[in-house]
Amino acid sequence: MKKILLGLFALTSISAMAAEGVNFYGRVGLDVFSHYNKVSEKDADGEATLKSRGKVAPSVALEVTKDLDSNLELGLGLAYVSHGKRDFKIVDIDAHGNKEITEGKYPSVNSVPLYVTGKYKFSNSDVKPYVKADLGYSFNKMKKSSDVEGAKAKNGLYTAVGVGVEYMNVTADLAYVFTGAKVKISDEGTSESVKANNSAIRLTVGYKFSI
Repeated sequence: MKKILLGLFALTSISAMAAEGVNFYGRVGLDVFSHYNKVSEKDADGEATLKSRGKVAPSVALEVTKDLDSNLELGLGLAYVSHGKRDFKIVDIDAHGNKEITEGKYPSVNSVPLYVTGKYKFSNSDVKPYVKADLGYSFNKMKKSSDVEGAKAKNGLYTAVGVGVEYMNVTADLAYVFTGAKVKISDEGTSESVKANNSAIRLTVGYKFSI
């Protein structure tokens, strides 16, 4: 909660820079493609695999930007991304060579990225094509799961780059988004960290308020 309040404070503070030329964006998005680091470990007893394909992930974001000129905006953003669970499979081989397969769901790593955002528009007409880039830090949290115990998410880098179009006050863009994360797994006094970086193609629509 403290991290979210900090982000909201940072977003609102930019509006104090000037009384005019400040834009507020409400944005909702959907990851149409999502990919993680694949984890596959083999030992004498079999193999454990955590699939790389991610689920469809919805997101919401609030951004505040300042017009630096008629085409360029710079500001701050705060978002929430609900990543879906991933499938895992464990194949054990007993002393007789028989396979025993265990399947389950790996808990999702949800993200709250706080980032600097920049937007450049190529036109001053009603239809404005633009490029957009974000750079910041993602606060990650793993949901509890009965299938996986002792797992905890670590924070990481957040970055995105995309293209879009603005018509009147409505925006739509398609972006490549990278969310850095690690998962620390503790079990019977031992622990290990595995990468849980996520790469996604995100489709986002938004609405712009200007003062």
